[in-house]
Amino acid sequence: MGTTVTITVTGVKESRALDAIEAAFAEVARVDRLMSTYRSESQVGVLNRTGRVEAGPDLLLVLERARTISEASSGAFDITIKPLLDLFSRLFEQEERAPEPAEVEACLLRVGYRRLTVEGTLVSLPAGSEISLGGIAKGYAIDLAVAALLREGIDHALVNAGGDLYALGNREGEPWRIAVQNPRERDDLLATIPLSAMAVATSGDYERSFDPDHEYHHIIDPRTGLSARGVMSVTITASSALDADALATAVFVLGADDGLALIESLDGIEAFLITNEGTIVTSGGMNYTMLEER
Repeated sequence: MGTTVTITVTGVKESRALDAIEAAFAEVARVDRLMSTYRSESQVGVLNRTGRVEAGPDLLLVLERARTISEASSGAFDITIKPLLDLFSRLFEQEERAPEPAEVEACLLRVGYRRLTVEGTLVSLPAGSEISLGGIAKGYAIDLAVAALLREGIDHALVNAGGDLYALGNREGEPWRIAVQNPRERDDLLATIPLSAMAVATSGDYERSFDPDHEYHHIIDPRTGLSARGVMSVTITASSALDADALATAVFVLGADDGLALIESLDGIEAFLITNEGTIVTSGGMNYTMLEER
């Protein structure tokens, strides 16, 4: 899925831990085989190439949840964003420039989560539209990995996929503590979040910027076709990594005010935002500890 996945297990013998980790990685690999846009034979690859695919239960579940979050966020989260992502990547890599307004407008005609239809197990897209599950499939893979660990009798573990993770149980009797990075200083940690039986995911403009000033980056507002602005980083905690993953993108696109309004309307979801001015804004129930300035 284009990232490194690390699984840490504590509290059991090494041989038992390794068996459980192997089972968890098998689930991650299965999601990658089903949902990767880089595999032409994946279900997503077939859908993007042919406009239709008979989807299995995993893909159907992810697509249903993606649509729910798209509707809740007024379209700020949209898995049909792939044509815009491809446009930005191609122009910056090949021509070192941002898209012209006309190019963006033409691309927007191929974007919109309502363009994807599901009838039973048949998933369809109109010609020219494609999906990318980069903002949700990683979270789903984490959830399946955690479920595999639980089936193997593991009570304490951390599954980390490129910074999106799930903390199972605790670490030597204390909650797992996850650091929030300063979006503009990689080695500067701003706060820690205690986690137990909880997922956390972060979306930031620094993760994949097309320019040094982070004006153009991969978190594109599917309603405007432009890189979202207003915040530098969004960290979400939720009971599932799938929800945390998708909502981190949705809130980043919505911005601080609308994003927090969405989070406050959802049960069991919290947010930690860093605005473009460097101000930290959080939802009412966010549990975190600021680190001392260095």
